[in-house]
Amino acid sequence: MCSAGFSGPDGGPCAQCLPGEFKAETGSAACSLCGVGTYEGGVGSASCQSCPAGSISAAGSISKTSCQCTIGYEGKDGGICTQCLPGKYKQRFGPANCSDCPSNSLSSGGSIAVNNCQCNAGYGATNGSTCSQCTAGKYNSGGFMSMLLRQKPFIVSDAVDWNVATQRFDSKCGVTTCTGNTGAREAGNVVTGTETGNGAGGQVAFVSGDTATRMQWGGGSISAAFTICSVTRYSGSTRQRILGCIGNPAGNLN
Repeated sequence: MCSAGFSGPDGGPCAQCLPGEFKAETGSAACSLCGVGTYEGGVGSASCQSCPAGSISAAGSISKTSCQCTIGYEGKDGGICTQCLPGKYKQRFGPANCSDCPSNSLSSGGSIAVNNCQCNAGYGATNGSTCSQCTAGKYNSGGFMSMLLRQKPFIVSDAVDWNVATQRFDSKCGVTTCTGNTGAREAGNVVTGTETGNGAGGQVAFVSGDTATRMQWGGGSISAAFTICSVTRYSGSTRQRILGCIGNPAGNLN
């Protein structure tokens, strides 16, 4: 039988897997393409190498430089990718630097679009546009990010902070690490993107799945006394619970 990293019929001949391919087991199975987020430049490989954190590559990649920083992260191709700081955003894959939010606005760390920039308290405009100081007799208490800075929550699981490489939320509570577990994928597939409509005034980031998808926050995700503010909705015909609780209290949360 062909060894790991080689493919062919039992009894031979066996051929090496090509760059961008691998075969983990012995036998006659064909070599497989390296998966998304991995690469392999050698031949006869039994496994592929993972891209650095915060970056991703196409299936079948043959070089570390194929790993590009995801949206919300900056860095060189093949290098370490750093999450955009609060007040910055990056909405494209690749080596571009994070961009500054418009004046007098702020975004959370790892923001993926200019629309994530919200006007500071005392300034107003549509998210992502230039914020102007409120005129006499008017006020703005600030958006979601300003609220997080004023009163730090236990956890935040924001769609714009979904890390496609680690399959978890990298959300911050204001500008500091959250006390609780911000959540990760446990099973099924997760899809991310942005969408308009349903009453939104601009592009809104989302994290979605199906009935096979499970997200897990685990122990330490909430304090003994808590309030959950959830923005979730069904988009298909199967309507079961979206958020649930195991233990005490048990049951549906929404």
